[in-house]
Amino acid sequence: MIWEGVASGALFSLGSGGFMAAYALALGANNLQVGILAALPFITQVAQLPAILAVERFRTRKAIGIPALCAAQLLWVPIGAVPFRPL
Repeated sequence: MIWEGVASGALFSLGSGGFMAAYALALGANNLQVGILAALPFITQVAQLPAILAVERFRTRKAIGIPALCAAQLLWVPIGAVPFRPL
């Protein structure tokens, strides 16, 4: 559990803030796109509302949480592959 916390903290620090803004700028993003990228973590908090309703309705937190966590982690694969896409 400790290693998961370390990995989660590292992923959060790399996936938000200055690293993500620098990554977007290196890919040629403009100011509006960097601003939207910086606002996404706060906007996605709204997605927690349906998740709360699903957990309350089905009462299977692990059955909902584990696939959602795996899907969220797998989304980093295409994000990391963006610089290697053919133009």
